[in-house]
Amino acid sequence: MRRTLALALAILAIAACGGQTDHDKAEAALQRGLELQTQGRLQSAAQQYETALIYEPRNKLAYYNLGLVWQQLGQNQDAEMDYRQSLAIDPAYAPALYNLALLRTGPAPEEAVQLYRRELAVRPNDAAGHYNLGLLLRSLGQTQAGDAEIAAALRLNPELGRSPSPAPSPSPSPG
Repeated sequence: MRRTLALALAILAIAACGGQTDHDKAEAALQRGLELQTQGRLQSAAQQYETALIYEPRNKLAYYNLGLVWQQLGQNQDAEMDYRQSLAIDPAYAPALYNLALLRTGPAPEEAVQLYRRELAVRPNDAAGHYNLGLLLRSLGQTQAGDAEIAAALRLNPELGRSPSPAPSPSPSPG
C-alpha cells in the first residue's frame, strides 16, 4: 500500500519535473527525503525515498534511507526488507550491514554476528560495530572472542568504556 501512494505521488512529480533525467529526479527526491527525515516528518520522507526508487529502482541509498525511516517508526520488518534490498544492490554497503545486524541481534544472533563481521571487513575502524559484535559474541558464550572485539572497540574509541552502556542506534544516513 505504501508503494501505491508513492506511485501516485511520483506521477504528480513527473508532470512537474520537465526535462530532468531520471537520475536528477531520483537525487532531488532523495535530498527532499533527507530534509523531511531531519525534520522528523518520517512518512513524508518515506514517500520521497519511494519516489526516488521509481526513477532509480536500484538506488541503494533510497532503500537504506527507507530502512532507517521504518526502523525509527518501529516497523522492523519493513526496515529489514529495505536494508536487504540495499544489500542486494551493494553487498558491502556498511551502513545497511550494521543496521540489519542491529535488527537481527535478537531474533537471529548468528546471522547478526555474520553481518557485523561483513560490516567490519568494510569499516574495520567502526568502534560501535566492534563493541556490538563483542557484546553479541559474549552473549553467545564466546567470551574470549567477545572480549577481543570489545577491546578493539575501546582502542578505537576509549569513550565507550566511560559510558554506562551505549545504546546502539541506526547508522546515520550518508550525506
